[in-house]
Amino acid sequence: MLILKQRTKNMEKLISDEEYYSNLPKKHIGVTVLIFDKSGKLLLVNPTYKDEWTMPGGGVDIDETPKIAALREAKEETGLDLKDIALICVEYTYKEGIKPETLQFAFYGGELNTDEVNNIVLDKNEHSEFKFVEISEAELLLGKRHRCMLPFCIKAINNKNTEYIEFKDLNA
Repeated sequence: MLILKQRTKNMEKLISDEEYYSNLPKKHIGVTVLIFDKSGKLLLVNPTYKDEWTMPGGGVDIDETPKIAALREAKEETGLDLKDIALICVEYTYKEGIKPETLQFAFYGGELNTDEVNNIVLDKNEHSEFKFVEISEAELLLGKRHRCMLPFCIKAINNKNTEYIEFKDLNA
């Protein structure tokens, strides 16, 4: 066991690794996957547990990377077995009330052909329906967090880069 030095206001004290790491901040980590059809429409799913539409995604499990979580969530929510996804956006949202600070990783899941679209299978306990929509319609259907994040994701896809954004008051 390593002993680490931790600085306090006016002194240094020795603490164990366990104590040091248990005192580090905790953040919620989530993932979103943007998937399109060949006409450029965005895949949205309608959750059974909230009022607004969303893109496939969810929470990152303990000891799971954001990329693996994105692939898992896409598979669980749509039946799609995506192979090649690319990071397009990282969003930080500040703590608000009881809601923790969060990191949201958005991935580009590519374009589906007609057969892939026809093979989408929803988990009916989690989502009641799906549809492909124009970006302008998605902005009307998505919740606040995804609605604010979407333009940055589209910009990243178009520019083939990654965007980093920070938002306050988006825990909705």
